Amino acid sequence: MSGWRVRGGRAGTVAALLAGVLISSVAGAAVIRSAATAATSSSSTWGVSCAHAAADPRGVVQADPGFWLLTASGQTYPFNALALGATNESCINPTPRTGTESPWSCFGLSTAPGGQGVWLGDGPTSYEGVGSPTYSGVISSMGTTGQIASGSSLSVHNVNALIVGIASASKGEGAWLTGADGGVYALGGAPFFGSMGNTLLNAPVVGMAATPDGMGYWLAASDGGIFSFGDAWFLGSMADRHLNQPIVGMAATPDGKGYWEVAADGGVFSFGDAQFHGSASSIRLNGPVVGIAANPDGSGYWLVASDGGVFAYGDAPFLGSGVGRESGIPFVDIASRG
Repeated sequence: MSGWRVRGGRAGTVAALLAGVLISSVAGAAVIRSAATAATSSSSTWGVSCAHAAADPRGVVQADPGFWLLTASGQTYPFNALALGATNESCINPTPRTGTESPWSCFGLSTAPGGQGVWLGDGPTSYEGVGSPTYSGVISSMGTTGQIASGSSLSVHNVNALIVGIASASKGEGAWLTGADGGVYALGGAPFFGSMGNTLLNAPVVGMAATPDGMGYWLAASDGGIFSFGDAWFLGSMADRHLNQPIVGMAATPDGKGYWEVAADGGVFSFGDAQFHGSASSIRLNGPVVGIAANPDGSGYWLVASDGGVFAYGDAPFLGSGVGRESGIPFVDIASRG
């Protein structure tokens, strides 16, 4: 199964970068500004500058954007945002079996209502004995996330697959987690709208995003499949289309009427009212892209790579990057201050 919806119409339009451009990075961050270019366009207009930021799935718009970067070890780096430091979570996979598994387990951030804190996602995998690994999911409060104190954690254990995605809930307290099998786990008062658990998928789920009112969410799979729940409308996907590299994440527009998917090579694909502003698919990258986030007003977006490099498009401002800040620990996500 590659794409599915609970409600809504198939009205998405796809936009993909077709131009080939090599851009020198500035302190590891490149920003590209371009005219919105549809997949059917034959040319694009380019300018170069620098930027990075992330999408708040609830569509909270501020004129002065900021964001956090996250490493797999749980360290956050603020850019025009509240300093959060490192999580209380260990972000370490216990009892590695062969030594080839990643020693770190933190994978994502999602901004809490108000933009003064985030939920951090941790997906530890325990390898004990010769049996199958044991998967868990943890959300940890950092900064102000509502009534739940900073440093507090909520968790789910013995789930069926590796936890890979997180989205903050705007209704109630807490966040959603999703596993690679499409299972969804609602923690801390986040409402449950359904999942793809126990459904045969063509490719694993890699991320999720929430609707602005917190009454629905989307899941994105590595083959580009999109699965929508609650009041999240299915607007199209990259399933059954050729991808040079797998999809690694998604972000929603502030009004919830569109979304972007991003691939590991920096390719960007837009649906609904999400505008295409360019991509990094033809840029020589030092590390794969690992996430996408929208400018709070939806006028641009940022891509972040595993080396901390940041690429900005449209009206997304450059606020810095993570290049050179970590040694041997990959960056895994970005979250907008909102």
